[in-house]
Amino acid sequence: MLHVLDPRPYTGLATRLKIEYRLNMIVADLLGAAIHHRVPILVAEGNVGQHWPEICDLEQIELRITAQDAEV
Repeated sequence: MLHVLDPRPYTGLATRLKIEYRLNMIVADLLGAAIHHRVPILVAEGNVGQHWPEICDLEQIELRITAQDAEV
């Protein structure tokens, strides 16, 4: 099943995250989507930004980090 996500409802939220935490827009959109949809972020350890864990704690986003070679 394909779910198409419309970013318009959380564009303002993503913009706030971008400005407040000095993120690029791709990461801000990812975090904004996680907040808006109330879902965790699953990312391989090699792709975790330096400040992501701290930001996720502050924004109450569940961040799940998997081993680089783990199967999902």
